[in-house]
Amino acid sequence: MFKDRPKLSDKELDELCTKIKNM
Repeated sequence: MFKDRPKLSDKELDELCTKIKNM
């Protein structure tokens, strides 16, 4: 799915999810 993107670490992924939820 996100082949062109660098793989995020769990921590980064977690922060991203939190950001999206707070939108």
